Amino acid sequence: MDILFLITSFIFALIVPIINYSLLGLKGIIYSVILILFILFVLAYSILSIFKFKIARIDYLLSKKIVSWNAKTDNIKPQKTPFYIALFIGIVFGIVFSINSFNIISNILLSLSIAFACLGWWLMGIKRLEEKYKNIDSFVLSHVGLILGRKSTVFNGYSNGILSVKNDNKKLVINILQRKKEHSIVIDIPEDKIATVDAFILDLNEFLNG
Repeated sequence: MDILFLITSFIFALIVPIINYSLLGLKGIIYSVILILFILFVLAYSILSIFKFKIARIDYLLSKKIVSWNAKTDNIKPQKTPFYIALFIGIVFGIVFSINSFNIISNILLSLSIAFACLGWWLMGIKRLEEKYKNIDSFVLSHVGLILGRKSTVFNGYSNGILSVKNDNKKLVINILQRKKEHSIVIDIPEDKIATVDAFILDLNEFLNG
């Protein structure tokens, strides 16, 4: 779907200079095609950089891993956020084009083109991020953060961090401060991970107690 959205975006954008050939001429169309490709490249770089950062954060957490295993997490729900973002961007650019006196057809085509381009690159970024998550355990406890399901958190000791950890009858109970709010995570501990978890809990308690 991501490639289809990008192709649709390019076609919609290309139609605009074609229907305005009488105003632009051949040189104008060539310039417009170059401009379209440049804008698609800028959008790709900007959006995919966000997901490159997220993947780098996962690699950073994995490099400081203490223990990990595949734990039961909430079912993954289809993300609607990219569609909302694309719709919002399309509307914003539609308003901008209207203010700049674009004719109605060009306005609609260009707004749709930008919306589809953002959606396509965003979905491509999500696909790369999902591939990364599929190749790691669903639960990763790191010295510098935590990965659970499709969420990763880096601890900073201020707004994000571990408050306490305990082994409660083979269940790992982690009290976390996240965005200055406290909450608990409870995960079953596999038999082969109990010794590692207990050693970590002992070290952490000694650290927290000074």
